[in-house]
Amino acid sequence: MGPPVPDTPTDEEPHSISEGELDVALDRLRGRKTAPGPDGVPGRLLFLAAKHLRGQLRELFEACIRAGRLPSQWKEGRLCLIPKGGRPPNDPSAFRPIVLLNEVAKVFEKILAERLEQQNVEVQWRICRVLYNMSKEPKYDTTQKKKLILQAFKIISEQLDINQDHFAVHKWYALLLDAKSSYDGIKERIQQLENVKKHMDLAVTLNPTDATILHMLGEWCYQITELPWHQRKIAEVLFATPPQSTYEDALEYFLRAEAVQPRFYSLNLLRLGNCYLKLNKDDQAKYYLKLAASYPAKSNDDHQANKEASELLKKLK
Repeated sequence: MGPPVPDTPTDEEPHSISEGELDVALDRLRGRKTAPGPDGVPGRLLFLAAKHLRGQLRELFEACIRAGRLPSQWKEGRLCLIPKGGRPPNDPSAFRPIVLLNEVAKVFEKILAERLEQQNVEVQWRICRVLYNMSKEPKYDTTQKKKLILQAFKIISEQLDINQDHFAVHKWYALLLDAKSSYDGIKERIQQLENVKKHMDLAVTLNPTDATILHMLGEWCYQITELPWHQRKIAEVLFATPPQSTYEDALEYFLRAEAVQPRFYSLNLLRLGNCYLKLNKDDQAKYYLKLAASYPAKSNDDHQANKEASELLKKLK
């Protein structure tokens, strides 16, 4: 029942990467003579070329922070087997495996690491967003995805202790709490429902014009309304008054999100169509389902919205 977050973030722009930050990160390459990663660019060569590429590097790194994503090439490595010596070459234990990564990715990681040490809240929650988005990548197995979520949850929990008035901290705490509890079993996830909602409410109070928070609240209401019977029974055991919601509640949040930022997210359009269908308002449902079905597909969420909306429209004819 965790609320999805649009692949295209609507949060405010991050701080720019300063010349000083770039200098510190590049300086580590000055004397590097290690073998290059998959792109074939040695660290020393990147250092020498950096004086001509500073603008492009900053633009690239800032784009990564804004999008909360890394280029797919940066997630690749070149495996090399180093002989240990004194062992027969046909023995697998005679080799030590190392993975060589692209040097430009290491420069970016150095910048993020330095910012982590500075405990900058604007950087911290964006790092959580990167980790969360990485956890949705199909290339990672369940263990790796859980590790990424736990890492992000630790960071955002620390920020919550010292930044109670920051909307993005509450927003990402809610999202990561739900993601974390999903790995702890259905009982734990249900038990955290009210806490997830509490931090969403705090986030929207602090920033009522963030469309993604409004969508998340709508999704929470929608999923609570759709809660299966056996999960409702678990909720009745865990809460004196189990969480309640309606399609009308969900619709209100989805409409508010759409009013703040029209057509910002394909799944918000899909959910508007879903809610109107549940409320037997077919004309309004068709309107939003058509928008969702024809939404330009740039992400997995968009493809999902296209497919589900098209299937629902066929049933309405």
